[in-house]
Amino acid sequence: MIETLLVLRRRWGLLAFTALANLVLSSLAATPWALAVKSGSLSAFHDPDAALFADGGMILVEWLRVDGPALLGALRAVLLLTSVSALVLLFPAALLVVGLADSERLSFARHGQRAVAALPRFLLLFGGTLLCQALLVLLCLVLGGAGMGALAPAYSPWLSLALALTLLLAWALPSLLQDLTRAVLVTSESRVPAALGRAIRILLSQPLRVLGSYLVPAALAWLVASVGLVLTAKLARQSHAEIAGWLNFVVHQASLCLLVALRAYWLVRALGFASSFASSSPPAPADTRAGSGEPDDPSLDRGA
Repeated sequence: MIETLLVLRRRWGLLAFTALANLVLSSLAATPWALAVKSGSLSAFHDPDAALFADGGMILVEWLRVDGPALLGALRAVLLLTSVSALVLLFPAALLVVGLADSERLSFARHGQRAVAALPRFLLLFGGTLLCQALLVLLCLVLGGAGMGALAPAYSPWLSLALALTLLLAWALPSLLQDLTRAVLVTSESRVPAALGRAIRILLSQPLRVLGSYLVPAALAWLVASVGLVLTAKLARQSHAEIAGWLNFVVHQASLCLLVALRAYWLVRALGFASSFASSSPPAPADTRAGSGEPDDPSLDRGA
């Protein structure tokens, strides 16, 4: 753990660049929705979030009826910008993995060139991960819906809990394998299918260590996000509007930096698993007789 923290300390500039890239692109993606809400009918309320759910949610229904067309257009723009941002963020993600993989002095030109070279494989892996997650989530929903209809109502809460855990697993497992595969791609010159196979073998060879290294930062990330949401909600109610806006910005940035640091911690661990697995794998057997230029010894022919 100490070595991992030292790596993060050495690459603090890279973590700051990753956090800044996430901040800029996420802000751009959320701008259409924020402008639609700010210019809509909710601007008349001092606390729009509280007003939406007051009086049994009547204001929420009225808001959707009045501002529905503008919100729908903003939602389309947000989805488009989010898709573009996800593709653009592949470069900071690749640069983060490449920078954490070695101990050389950080050079944007040298490490950036390696990140650009890894982008096609990262893009293929990213698309495959999203497709796998979508199929697994859809399968869980179909099976969960069938189970809800077949079981008695008394079992519905337990089935709902099981469905939620299954959905979480269906989303997290491909994400874990994607990060392990990225680590293998950076530490070796493998193709994506071969790197994915090696990542699966790493997970199967030491499941407790890999899952523990993934789940602890992931759980802390959920905790950081939850605390950030609670703090921003309380600040919006208890502070002046302008002061609350700045405080929310500070809380958001602190949460984002912590999330980037937690993700980098897991990536360092994943790179360590990939490197140790590669060093412990036996080399492929070589045919010493092929290409040696020496004739075969006929006495070794058992059929003679």
